[in-house]
Amino acid sequence: MSLTDTVWTAGVNSSFEEPGNWSNGVPDATKRIVLSDAPVDWPDAPAAPVTVGGLYAEEGCALVIMSWGDVTVVGPVVLGDPGGALCSIAVLDLTPQSTVEVNSGAYFSISGARKLSGVNIDLRDAGQVENVWTTGRVRLYGGWWYPGQIGDVGEPGSVEMYAGEIDNTWIIGDVDLWGGNFDGCEVIGTTRVHGPVRLLDLQNTLSLDSLELYATPDTVGDFGFGTLIPDVRLMRPEIVLPYCTFENAGMSVSRRPNVGAPVVLR
Repeated sequence: MSLTDTVWTAGVNSSFEEPGNWSNGVPDATKRIVLSDAPVDWPDAPAAPVTVGGLYAEEGCALVIMSWGDVTVVGPVVLGDPGGALCSIAVLDLTPQSTVEVNSGAYFSISGARKLSGVNIDLRDAGQVENVWTTGRVRLYGGWWYPGQIGDVGEPGSVEMYAGEIDNTWIIGDVDLWGGNFDGCEVIGTTRVHGPVRLLDLQNTLSLDSLELYATPDTVGDFGFGTLIPDVRLMRPEIVLPYCTFENAGMSVSRRPNVGAPVVLR
């Protein structure tokens, strides 16, 4: 279903329910809220629960802060155009049909310990996601995710990271890494390295159920005694996992001859 954009203009006052404050009437499930970069007062929280079709904060939408516990977004949420946005959004209710795209300079956070069931999130450029819990698919093409939770018991999520950084996040589900920094996360699932990612544990909290290396990581270090990786597998014969990788944790590494067999940690 195509959505009709309705732009917040504050033409009358700051009431969400006032039709004159919107370019195409009060938002509903058939409309997408558009917040422009115009310097207008932002709408008050609605007096009664509202369901809207989507939310779009334009590039340059300066420090928009919304804590609307009675607004449910059933469609896509786009924060800023790729290339630069200045917006801060706290959307409290999203359905499994929702997707969230966080672009450069945008900030996305969730107030309280609210789980976003099945909501997919794309993080790009210099965007930031903080204190978000989703059981959908998370993709990082840049930006910073810290801290948060991805997946739940019986409802696993997944992570694909090509650039950017994930710090101190609890992940239930599989993780595939092509680049970026992966620091201090706890993964209940399989972590697969496909490219020059940096595996770090600056906080001594990294815990991976299983680590499969299909490519040699760019950096693996700063591991301490809090680091826990019980199962490491080198999936191709040309992959090298240096001894110094685990030196801080008091472990050394040796290769087994069979590709895919566990690396010996001792």
